[in-house]
Amino acid sequence: MTKKLRVDQLVDPAGAVVHVRHEAAGQIDEAAFDLSGFPRVDPMLVGRTTAEVPQLVTRLCGLCPVTHHLAAMRALDDLAGIAVPPRAQAVRSLLHHGSVLDTLAPKLLFTHRELAVELKRFGKQVLKAAGCPGHFPDVAVPGGVNNDADTSLVDVAVLADLRERAADLPGLAAPAFDGAADVYLCDENGAWDPLGAFFVVVAGETREIRPVVEFPERVRESRPGATSPRPEVLLGEDWLPYRVGPAARVTSGDRFGVADSLDGVAAALEKLGGPADAPGTESHARDADSHARDARASESTPGDADAALRAGGDHDDVVKRAGRGVGLVDGPRGLLAHVFDVDAEGRLTGCWILTPTAQNEPWLAAMLTDAARSGAGEEGMEQAIRTADPCLPCSSAPPGAMHVEVATMEPGEKE
Repeated sequence: MTKKLRVDQLVDPAGAVVHVRHEAAGQIDEAAFDLSGFPRVDPMLVGRTTAEVPQLVTRLCGLCPVTHHLAAMRALDDLAGIAVPPRAQAVRSLLHHGSVLDTLAPKLLFTHRELAVELKRFGKQVLKAAGCPGHFPDVAVPGGVNNDADTSLVDVAVLADLRERAADLPGLAAPAFDGAADVYLCDENGAWDPLGAFFVVVAGETREIRPVVEFPERVRESRPGATSPRPEVLLGEDWLPYRVGPAARVTSGDRFGVADSLDGVAAALEKLGGPADAPGTESHARDADSHARDARASESTPGDADAALRAGGDHDDVVKRAGRGVGLVDGPRGLLAHVFDVDAEGRLTGCWILTPTAQNEPWLAAMLTDAARSGAGEEGMEQAIRTADPCLPCSSAPPGAMHVEVATMEPGEKE
């Protein structure tokens, strides 16, 4: 039997829909970005086993598969109560920063074309060195990583050149989010760390650092289960809207944080004993000697080498238990949270995934509302969307080529 499917509408990858709601008197009440094409994926994992999670999460988002991969593995680490060995953590860090460079490079294509092409090529090189030669990663496992990194694949001269050129990229110029907080991952001292064990909440002069495991208790959705959940974070006794990403952590580098991730690649290579500095330097020779010692140790004592890359034993022993696991990663667009509730058979009874796009939607709505009220039109709305950088194809459209459709809504009309 043959079926015929009729396609009546083409989806515009560069298209973005903005809903503008008016008050009864005709004034603009609010403008909001349409996230209907960005459905919640949490329910897809409920009922699945933790053994299925590693493969499933990498397919949740074609734009950020590595970030989902690492967030899920960190949640399983937490579920099992495992401390990932330092070397395995460095491999994960290399994977993360390579992914960020690979993701962000196209955003520079229309302003710094040559640099964008080289960053893309280098990001792929770093991903391969971390054990991810293709688009979907299979690097991290509960308690560590599958294999050691091959730092010889990273071109040291290119890294040095890119770090120097990234320092000249334009600085961040993002509108403030009044009455709201900024949230990002950090170390115990509050310094930004995309794989940190803490998160910091900042609003004005108030600043709180909390362990990652407290995230589900200190963040709530004001619209539970909605595509636009409008999350809030607890700071002191107040629940505040908040934003995440480069604007939240006030990066001292470029617009998207490319310089930060190039520095991250260098730091990961140094921890791995790889070529973080140019060949011929004293530091490079020292690191090369260290890398050689690690390789010899791996050949002679495979048990010790395995312990440096993974803790916790087999998968079933690690995550087939009841409890909650919380995993956060500060990815290219900001904080991504995976929270898993698991029964004694290792099956997910609950799943909460909070994306950077969902967390930044209130900030984007505020910028869109300002653009609509000021008469900035579609150009101003496009700029607001680029600033918030939602995880949708429209964010990668050439300047001026994002097709913003404004849908006017009357008082009481639902989106």
